[in-house]
Amino acid sequence: RRAAGDATVAVFTSARRLRDAGFSGATIRVPFVAVVRAWPGDGCRLAVNPGSQMGAEFTGPQVPDLLRWAQELVHRRVVPSATETVAASPAEPRSPAAGLPAPAEPVAGIPAPAGPAAPTPVPGGPVAPTPVPGGPVAPAMRRVQAEIAAEVADALLTAGGGQISGLIRVAGPVGTADGYLVRWHEEVTAGPAERQVTEVTLPHGAQLVRLMGGQEVVVGTYDTELAWWRPSVLNVLRGDYP
Repeated sequence: RRAAGDATVAVFTSARRLRDAGFSGATIRVPFVAVVRAWPGDGCRLAVNPGSQMGAEFTGPQVPDLLRWAQELVHRRVVPSATETVAASPAEPRSPAAGLPAPAEPVAGIPAPAGPAAPTPVPGGPVAPTPVPGGPVAPAMRRVQAEIAAEVADALLTAGGGQISGLIRVAGPVGTADGYLVRWHEEVTAGPAERQVTEVTLPHGAQLVRLMGGQEVVVGTYDTELAWWRPSVLNVLRGDYP
């Protein structure tokens, strides 16, 4: 179609978005990066999910920027930032009172001030946020997961909804190389860390993970407001979104 004198190319991130737009013509499924690389020029506009709540439109000159944005996004996911590098290195002890480095050894018989000891995280165990003096105490949280069948994952991605049934366990490696699982955080008061559930309601931000050859790929994140699974940006750009 044409808008403001420019030809507009419509693309959709899923079959559901295509149906929502009422489109019934011929389609072809290609990685989004391939679309950007083969873009015909500035005279064409790009419409992503037109007619939906997740729609966006770009002018011809803006389309090449999407490829650079995707490359930067992948780079940030794969290459640790300078801040992460510094945080991972041993930190120099500091004096809480003066904000200056504390001496490593006692000076003149006076021991160096000791700051509060940071708790050692336990993989998969409860996470207790640092309390703020005078503020509310946040509940301790833990990360859990549940394996689901492929047809259940497909139903979540195509029809939406945020309820699953199965065995919940503390998040960690699974014994299967291929399949699907859902991961989320819950309060430790929700029940035993390992338990069988029926139609448990997932919280906002729960992740749908696809296992492929022992590798994990996040294919969607749950949005409780829309009762819908938002596809992973990286997977959409790679064309891996099912």
